[in-house]
Amino acid sequence: MKYLFLSLLFVSLLSCSKSGDEDIVPDNQAPKAFTLTSPASNATGFATTPALSWQAATDPDGDTVTYSVYLDQNVNPITLIKSGLTAVSYMPTTALANNIVYYWKVVATDAKGATTASSVFKFTTVATVPATKSLPVKVTHTNISGAVTQTSTITYDNQKRINKVTIVNQTPNQNLTNTFSYEADKITEIIEYNDPAIQTKKQIYYYNANGVYKEEQFFNGTLRYIIDWYYRPDGGKERRIKNTSGNLLTTWYYRFGATGNIERVVIDDVNVTVEDWEYIFSNYDTKLRSISNPVNDMIAFIMMGFPGTNFPAPNNPQAYIRKSLTSGNVINTSTLEYTYNNKNQVTVMKIKDANNGSLKESRTIDYQEF
Repeated sequence: MKYLFLSLLFVSLLSCSKSGDEDIVPDNQAPKAFTLTSPASNATGFATTPALSWQAATDPDGDTVTYSVYLDQNVNPITLIKSGLTAVSYMPTTALANNIVYYWKVVATDAKGATTASSVFKFTTVATVPATKSLPVKVTHTNISGAVTQTSTITYDNQKRINKVTIVNQTPNQNLTNTFSYEADKITEIIEYNDPAIQTKKQIYYYNANGVYKEEQFFNGTLRYIIDWYYRPDGGKERRIKNTSGNLLTTWYYRFGATGNIERVVIDDVNVTVEDWEYIFSNYDTKLRSISNPVNDMIAFIMMGFPGTNFPAPNNPQAYIRKSLTSGNVINTSTLEYTYNNKNQVTVMKIKDANNGSLKESRTIDYQEF
């Protein structure tokens, strides 16, 4: 009888132990599954410095997630080209070879080291490198009567980067020259007006592996504003403008689509007496982004598409809305019509009133082979 009791007790303990194991919750859970977005799998004719993007991976435990990008010619890529990213996009700084099939994937890692890998996508790079590059050299603005209201003349350095933009406006005190210089981790822009009464502005854009992380704004040589960029887990970005004392003045909130195009921008001023704004951009085309379109009012055009800044912004919106969040009133609804050349570049942009179709302004863009 004693042996029977001990045997039953042993079986009971085993049964309790098994039941307890089934109820144990892991100390840490890996990030949830996520999807690559661009380039789409089996895409062809992609640039040799492609903008790679993916969905944000959500961590069940709320841990911070970082990303590692793998890319090479293996069906299951093993070459790590970037790690420790918090952004959900990356543009390789070294050009890929032409007319090659590449495979890529992203691995999401939480703060405790648990990982989740995406599926593998493949794409083929563009077949050949053109002997010359077609770049915009002049933008002409005309009003509804056809009169020229502004011209912008653009020049380039020996690496085909913009080094100067000269603007001649119908309002003389708006005439100015933008000059740009480049270093390994920053772009410097200097804006000098012909009118000596207007202060000279200098803007420095700093970037690292994740993209732009800070701007500094000077007026007549004095630092006035410090701007920090924050990369949100959902793939959005925030641009936080502070004074030199560190006080927050304004926050710009950005939402991007899967292809990297801006969909929504909210400008929120700390001062409640200053109006807050919302901009909605939609119905993007599939052509090359124009140097002159409304998106340029949201992010400095020099940063968009520049390797390292992590703002691919590849296409052109065909509609946008500007709304006051303070009053709730819609201030502007416009449609944009484009004419393209045989290189998919915008040569004419017409801005029209979305309500009645009337023309507001036209812009013509001239190109030159470099």
